[in-house]
Amino acid sequence: MACIRCPPKRDCGTRGVHICHKLLSEIAPNDSVEELREIDRLIGEFSAVDPSSMAFRYPEDKKGNASLPGITHINLRNVREVMSGIGNMLTGASCLVEEHLSIKGKMEAEYGSDEADPGEDWRGEW
Repeated sequence: MACIRCPPKRDCGTRGVHICHKLLSEIAPNDSVEELREIDRLIGEFSAVDPSSMAFRYPEDKKGNASLPGITHINLRNVREVMSGIGNMLTGASCLVEEHLSIKGKMEAEYGSDEADPGEDWRGEW
C-alpha cells in the first residue's frame, strides 16, 4: 500500500506511522512532534534494510541470497532498546487516540453529531 506522504505508488514502509502522525496532529497539535519524526525516520531506516520484514527472521531469502548482505554484526541490545522506545511511543499514541474517540463518542451521544442538519439553524429550530 502506498504511503500518504510519499510519491504515488511508492511504499516507504512507514504508512502506519504517517497515519498515526496525521491523527495525533489533529488531536494534539504540536505534541510529540519531534518524537514522531524520529520514529518515522527509524522505521523508514528499518524498512529500507528489511522492506518485507523477512530479513531479520531468516538468514536467506526465497532465492537463497543472504537476507542482510554486507551486515556482519547487529547490536541486538540497541535494536531492542530502539524498538521498545518506538513501541512505548506508539502505545501512548494509541491511548491518546482511544481517549479522544471515547470523549468524542460521549459528546456526540450527549449533544448530537458535529454535522448539523442543513435545514436546522444553530438553535435546532427550523
